[in-house]
Amino acid sequence: MEYRFGTLNHDLQFSKVNVIIIFLSVIFLFLRFFRLAELTNFTSDQGYLLLGAGQLIWEKKISLIGPMVISKIVEGRGFFLGPLFYWFLAPLIVITGSDPLKITWVFIFLNLLAGLIVYKIGNDFFNQAIGLLAFSFFTFSPFLIEYSRFIWNPNIMVLVGAGFFYALFSLTKKSTSLLFFLIGILAGIGVEIHYSGFLLVLAFLVFVFWKKLWTSKGALLFFLGLVVSNVPLLLFELRHNFYNTKTLFFIIRSGGLQNSANFTFQWHYFLVLAPIFLILMATIVAKLISINKLIGYGLLISLLAFFVLRIDFFRNHGFTMPEGWNINGVKKSSEMIHQDEKDKNYNIVALLDGDTRALPFRYFLKTMGDEPLPVKDYPKAQTLYIVAQRMDKTELLQYPVWEIQTILPASLVSMREIQGNIYLYKLERF
Repeated sequence: MEYRFGTLNHDLQFSKVNVIIIFLSVIFLFLRFFRLAELTNFTSDQGYLLLGAGQLIWEKKISLIGPMVISKIVEGRGFFLGPLFYWFLAPLIVITGSDPLKITWVFIFLNLLAGLIVYKIGNDFFNQAIGLLAFSFFTFSPFLIEYSRFIWNPNIMVLVGAGFFYALFSLTKKSTSLLFFLIGILAGIGVEIHYSGFLLVLAFLVFVFWKKLWTSKGALLFFLGLVVSNVPLLLFELRHNFYNTKTLFFIIRSGGLQNSANFTFQWHYFLVLAPIFLILMATIVAKLISINKLIGYGLLISLLAFFVLRIDFFRNHGFTMPEGWNINGVKKSSEMIHQDEKDKNYNIVALLDGDTRALPFRYFLKTMGDEPLPVKDYPKAQTLYIVAQRMDKTELLQYPVWEIQTILPASLVSMREIQGNIYLYKLERF
């Protein structure tokens, strides 16, 4: 099929298409690199993932599991994802000199690659106009901009989804055994990285039945690819008495999936399906343009204008971080702790969000060779650093968290502003 855009259609000259793609790519990168340090997210999730991946380097070991799904812990039990994301992050920590901002650059470029694959899906299986429209929506989407410029395992799922759907659509042109196996591999990688990857398994089933491509051999090869991608996690299960499997059944039996507020579905779960949503949007707009140019182009301009107006270029904090706070503040406060004279038995607590363990600070301090005591050893600390918004001495010492109460009685030695009304406090045990 062909949806014409006046003179723009799927027969555009190759050189013109290249210019458009390069132009969109430049805008894509600009929108994500602009004020990156001020806008990126660097909270507990990023600290947790970098510390976990860093352990592979610092302890010189290979892990068969990845991060625990912290948000899905029920009665103290949680399950683990596969190790692929840790294996991906670990060499980046080495290559970038442990700099989270430079690692974020990699995520941005991988999202650009995902955008180019989305273009290829549109161009190769629909037409050139749909490919260009889909890439344009990807470029300007405020949702996808936010989720492309920080370190997080769901954010890589856009690329996994793009590769998966390109391979899946390829079945309509040539249904080969190798292709079924490759699709299984890609779906398995998705499942390894984040449990939203199971949506790819569902997408495969829906697609092959819809397109009448289902064969027993194809299904077997898909399943084999799925298993191969998850071999490390399966080995962990065998070596640890099927911990993940038993934990999942425990959560189901306890009613955790139905009753726990932790299981609220969130928008980032759909990142893996973003490529197909973009293609669908592009198809609808292209169809409208072919029917009525005024309505079609009006919708296109309205969508792009809405996207651009929703991009928050000039906020004063990182994504999900408190007002006035960003990765620069995390690094600065970590350097202040590192340079401070202190007892070697020290610890750190953050009162900026729901996680007091100060994992982002621990990552920076670990890379500086100045690691605090573990999170379970707050009672052993002689010095405690607290990162929090401005408060007086009485309010600080009476703050109702276990980490602070374990060092009392203590004296407030110093209080230094970091940035944006957020301070670094230093307590010393009497």
